[in-house]
Parts: sequence; structure tokens; C-alpha cells
Amino acid sequence: MTEIKKRKRKDLDSSEESCWTEKDRNVLIRLVKQCQKLGSEGSSGDWKTFLKIKYPKFRSQDPSQHHWKVLAAFVNSLDKGSDQKMVSRHREWEKLIQAERLALAKSSSENRGGPAESSGLVHDLVTQTAKHPRFKELYSLPSYDKCWCRIPRRQGQSSAPIIYGLDCEMCETAVDSRALVRVCVVDENGKDVLDMMVKPKKRILDFRTHITGLTAASFEGVTHRRRDAQLALKDLLKDNVILVGHALHHDLSALRIDYQPVIDTSLLISYRNLSSCVPSLADLSKELLKRVLRQEGSPHDCKDDAVAAVQLAKHLMQHGPTLVLDPPNVKVPKEQLCKLLAHGLPPGVTEADLCSLLPASAPPLVRVEGDCSTEKKVLLVFHNPQDANLAFKELQGTQGVDSLGRAQKLVKLSCGDGQQQVVKVRKMGAHNGMAHGRDAKQDRVKWKRKKKA
Repeated sequence: MTEIKKRKRKDLDSSEESCWTEKDRNVLIRLVKQCQKLGSEGSSGDWKTFLKIKYPKFRSQDPSQHHWKVLAAFVNSLDKGSDQKMVSRHREWEKLIQAERLALAKSSSENRGGPAESSGLVHDLVTQTAKHPRFKELYSLPSYDKCWCRIPRRQGQSSAPIIYGLDCEMCETAVDSRALVRVCVVDENGKDVLDMMVKPKKRILDFRTHITGLTAASFEGVTHRRRDAQLALKDLLKDNVILVGHALHHDLSALRIDYQPVIDTSLLISYRNLSSCVPSLADLSKELLKRVLRQEGSPHDCKDDAVAAVQLAKHLMQHGPTLVLDPPNVKVPKEQLCKLLAHGLPPGVTEADLCSLLPASAPPLVRVEGDCSTEKKVLLVFHNPQDANLAFKELQGTQGVDSLGRAQKLVKLSCGDGQQQVVKVRKMGAHNGMAHGRDAKQDRVKWKRKKKA
């Protein structure tokens, strides 16, 4: 047996002595991935170095591609106190998950009586939310990590459910791009249950006033921290409480709370032929509830958004549990088709920075509409729609679509201070200048008629 094989055998044997088993493979994968993220090192260095020294023939660094004994050998090599605490948290978290699953299975088998009709409608929405293909990805929250609060799962179907709408406002700090600054909870009638301003520990870099409506003056006298919001919400989450929200995982992540059952209206309502797009809460309120949630350009209101989410859930109880809608009937004026929208701009961006987005092969930019130093979005204006389409094609970035299916790219922007930020650049129309949704279909019909004529 070669020296490498002997060393490998020794490492694998030592992993067996550490009480890790094949059943712990998912825990080990999660642990090693977090070690990769944190740059944790063991006696043989970090994960990459560990593989290079111990297993030079293994090319893949993806933990999920390795045997559980290899993962255990690396985890066992972690010797820092903070790393050992992290390992303990992961193991305790996994034990808690397993115990909850057993308790839920037992409770489900013992619950012989069916829920009342109204309760059944609520639980239908919970079930449909959990069945969504992206639910596991979005709601597998890292509650094993520090500062997180995980509230045990409960069956909750033996009594009438209590519906609470939840919405949070976030800002950007030096360490968190989604730091909690306000949390609102309303009951099913829209009455306030909790409304708390939260002051982040780190310095706020961007209040996102255009979204949150908050400024530095808004935090005068505010003493609550995120931990206070966690404790206040934890007191509200009884056995039969169901949280309702729109893209609720963002709010739970800002709160650092892992809770289920939930009803996520963003997973229950979609646009036809745009399955990857998430309808905005404002658009859904306007179309389904016949209610204008906010005026164009106005900031969000935490309470209004929470109330709208609850009202959408009630609408789904009557017409759902899921809905597929036609995209909004929006016609893009011809004069707008020669423009590209750049949004999600970081503070301090200049016109020169925006011009650097376009490669030399792109058509020349005529002008920039909007003040990029104070606004989060501006329009890049070209001579004609053809130039705008070509400029978009030449942009170097990851292409996708926005919430209405319009072509959009994530592009790296080099700012004057040398740092790179990711901004979004999208077309004004979806199909090379045409409008999206039903308008695009109508345009195609018109063109076919003209062609026949």
C-alpha cells in the first residue's frame, strides 16, 4: 500500500472514531461549505489545501462530491475554538430538525379530525406554498448560524389558525446589504400587532430613502436592536400562527428568524409564460384588490405592504389557492425604445462610471437622463432603438429577465474609487423593442395582417 493510501486510510478511520456516520453526510456538507465561506482552517489548512495535501487526485472542491469520511476528516482537523462551536451548533441543529420531524409525523397521525372549512382554506395556501419548486431553496434558512433564532415547527392544524402579515424594511450597513430597520406585523383585519423601529449595530451606509422613506432623523431616540425585534416576534408566534408575506424569506432573513408555516403570495401568483418572474406586490394589489398600494415614485410603507399581503391571501382563499395572471397590459412608447434603464446604482456613481459600462464595440451613448449621484436609476439614451438593442447585446454580464419578463443583465460597474459594484441594465421592451405580454402578442398579430395585405 502506497504512503498516500495509508494516509488516506488513517484519515478515514479517524473520522469513524469521531461519532460521524453516513447519516450525517448532509450536516458535513453544510459544515464544509460554511468553512469554505468563512475561510476556516484545520491542521492541514483550509478545505482546498486539505484536499491538495491529503487527496491530490480529487479535483473537485465541491463538498457534495466527496465521501462523508473525507468530509469528516476535514471537520475533525478544525482546532480553533470558534470552529468547534460552529460544529456543535450544526450538530445540535440537525438533532433538533430530526426531533421535530418525528414529532410532526406523530402529531399528524394522531390528528384524526379534519380542520374546519376556513382553517382548511388557510392550510391549503400553506401546503401550496410548500409545494412550490423554489420553496426549499428559499426557506432553507441558515438558523444554525450565530444570531439566528429558530422557532420549532408545529403541526398547528388541530385549532383555528391565526394569520399575521409580516413586512420589514431594510437598509445597507458596512456588513449587511439587508440590515433590519423596521418590522411590522398586522392581524387578518389589518390592525397593528407590532410596529418597531430597529437601529443596526453597524453604521448605515445607505438608508434607501426612496424605498424605505427613512432618513437619519428617523432613528433619533431609537434604541431597539434586532434581538429586541426577534424576542417581540417570538412572543407572537404561538402554536397556531401562520405568517403571511410577499417574498417573506427576505423579511425572515433580515430578522434572522427561521419560522414555518408560512404563506408566501409571491410563490402562489405568477404571470403566464413568465414562470421565473415574481409579480410585484403593488401590481398584484392594483389588479386583484383594485387598490393602489403606493403612488409612482413614493416610498414603501411597511404596514401597507403587510396588510396587502394578508388581503392577497384572503383573495386566494376565495379564488385560489394559486393564480396565473396575464402580464400587465403596458404599452412602451416608441420614443422610449431607444433607451436602456440602469438601476440599482450604488451611491456616488458618476456619468463617467456609467459610460464605462459600455464596451468600445457598443454604439455611442447620446446622454444620461436622471441624476445618478442622487437617484438609484437613470436612463441611458441612444440614437435609435437599434442602437439601444445592440448596446444591450454588447454589455458584458449575466443575462436574465426582470419581474415582467423584460431582458435584463447584471453588469459589473467600476466606480471611481476602484471598487466594482453590480448594477442592473434592462431593455424598455421585451422583444427587441416590442412591448411585453399581451401588447407584444397584439403587435405580432398586426404585423402578420399587414404582411398578408
